[in-house]
Amino acid sequence: MNNDVLHAFEKWLVAGGAKIVPALRDCELLRFKHGKAKGVLVVTKNGAWKPSEKASKYLRLFEHASPLPPPTSTSKSVRRREARVQALLIRDGSDCFYCGGDLGDDRSIEHLVSKCHSGPEHLSNLCLAHSKCNLLAGNMPVVAKIRLREERYFKTASVTPSRTRQ
Repeated sequence: MNNDVLHAFEKWLVAGGAKIVPALRDCELLRFKHGKAKGVLVVTKNGAWKPSEKASKYLRLFEHASPLPPPTSTSKSVRRREARVQALLIRDGSDCFYCGGDLGDDRSIEHLVSKCHSGPEHLSNLCLAHSKCNLLAGNMPVVAKIRLREERYFKTASVTPSRTRQ
């Protein structure tokens, strides 16, 4: 990689919304930030240019003339929650665990064994419910939650479960 390529890479980063930040060490040729992603390009003692893992990813995109991906601005916990919601939607469908109504955008993660009762964060202990239904269940024991579900879910005449739970 020569200086012209380095300059073109820098321009590509800036055009894609990345920010060039000041180098922290003398050996750094380029340091950038794109959302939460950070990349560094350094020159080694023998004069070779060495990119960080993130910088390598961005260099490959640059070499293939691919656009810069959207910046990752969501926190790790938000991404983890979204992954759990998607996994639960795939497993259980889009019905509320308690009332059987369509969740729409009102999706809260319900812990069958509550956190305050040392319930695990494992998918086997989780389901999706409307916020109101989840609040109603609160920290009830599991048996009481199942009774609540039976009362609300199966007494609603218009509700047909999208999938039978096992």
